[in-house]
Amino acid sequence: MNEDPYNQLLSAYYVVAVDGAGAESVPSGQATVDRLTPATATGPAAPQLTLVSAGGTRFPIQVTAKPGAGDEGRLLKGYSWEVSGACGDSGTHLSTTGTIEWTPPYNGPCMATVFAVDAYGRTSEQNSSLEFMVDR
Repeated sequence: MNEDPYNQLLSAYYVVAVDGAGAESVPSGQATVDRLTPATATGPAAPQLTLVSAGGTRFPIQVTAKPGAGDEGRLLKGYSWEVSGACGDSGTHLSTTGTIEWTPPYNGPCMATVFAVDAYGRTSEQNSSLEFMVDR
């Protein structure tokens, strides 16, 4: 029976050196690595977003992010996010909880753009975004 190599959580490795003539050294001791979560052939799906509050210049924008369709059981490191538009530019941040908060300096239209990040640091190929209006 062939096992799917992406679903193995425990991997073992050893190292050998090879000289210029192609002769191998004695193998090193075996090192075992326990994965955080099963590896997958692809990065995570685009996250699901919910706008909790459009914020204002005195209180934060609030967005929640959840795993995308098919990733509900996947271990994620978090969500890489940024907010940009007439309301200002947050820069790029990482939320490890799925809660995104940022207080915009200006009023106007804004967009939150979010990527899921898996336990191995891979980001989703597709992002999710929300457009909203920031008032005072």
